Amino acid sequence: MNGIHIGTTLVRKRKEKNITQEELAHYLGVSKASVSKWETGASYPDIAFLPQLATYFDISIDDLMNYNPQMNKEEIRSLYNRLTDQVTERPFEDSLSECHEIIKKYYTCYPLLLQMGLFLLNNQSSAPDPEGRTALLHEVIALFKRIQDESGDVALAQLALKLEATCYLALGDADATLVLLENLINEIEMPPGILAASAHQMKGDTVEAKRIIQIGLFQNLVVHFNYLLNYLAMTIDDTEAFNETVKRAQSVASIYDLSHLHPYLQMTFDLTCAGAYAMRDEEDNCLDALERFVKDLASCAEPSDLHGDAYFSLIDPWLKDLDTGAQIPRNKSLVKSDFVNAVSQNPVFAKLADNKRYQMIQANLGRFKTD
Repeated sequence: MNGIHIGTTLVRKRKEKNITQEELAHYLGVSKASVSKWETGASYPDIAFLPQLATYFDISIDDLMNYNPQMNKEEIRSLYNRLTDQVTERPFEDSLSECHEIIKKYYTCYPLLLQMGLFLLNNQSSAPDPEGRTALLHEVIALFKRIQDESGDVALAQLALKLEATCYLALGDADATLVLLENLINEIEMPPGILAASAHQMKGDTVEAKRIIQIGLFQNLVVHFNYLLNYLAMTIDDTEAFNETVKRAQSVASIYDLSHLHPYLQMTFDLTCAGAYAMRDEEDNCLDALERFVKDLASCAEPSDLHGDAYFSLIDPWLKDLDTGAQIPRNKSLVKSDFVNAVSQNPVFAKLADNKRYQMIQANLGRFKTD
């Protein structure tokens, strides 16, 4: 992470001019010890010396201070992953305080601001009370608005807009969500990946063309399956549509071996089905779905990073090059805990409390909690 590094600039420029610390000290009218402290970072020059130093070395004050309030992609990824790993190891207030300091220091590094906003959005449930969560979401909204207004990056701004809409949805403000998204939801366009893959194939670079298509397939598989999950929840009262959606989602999951390719999506599907079946009073189907969920959770005892498989054989480097890398964007132990609590603390399953199959499911989930 870059900050003020005036000492390294002084050392470099002094050596370029082939002068000693004594000579520089004499020019400024200070002691050699002062120059030495500046160069080692033990102290900084008084602000009144900055114009003199910049003029002496024929550079700008910005270049003299070597201050670049930016982080590169690797630094942002490393920071995000460290914050995610630490979120269960310290009070959330500490993570929030560190985020505030980072945002203040790198307020013009818009890719970083986006990831800090995403981190806070993903972990807003860790705020101590509802009022704290609401305040945090409004703080994150302000960050995403700044990115849209100031970054000058169209793709980054559009992503910030979608995340802002996610914040309003979390706040229960459906109208604000729809206003933000009204110009996006009706767009139908040729995905740029298809055009890029066709161009690479035209050039004879079949491997790159396949890689781009695999990335597009993977992205759209995740999006398509999330649409199915949402539609499933919306069709609980429509038996025909509900059963057809379950069947189609099961087919997609089977075709793409989702339990191995993306176990989080598979487990989310199992839970969504179980909850819907419980609401429809289909007890056996509910228990079947919960047992599949427990089985998938057991096979994914240690939550894994995102990855490809034999079919998606070319996407791993792309996943690792994402802004936060292939690591899932939330703390892994929290993800596992949330999956367990989604059953044990969900009132929709309370009616199954005396069922022996459900009691066995709860016992198995209890073992996950103590692991």
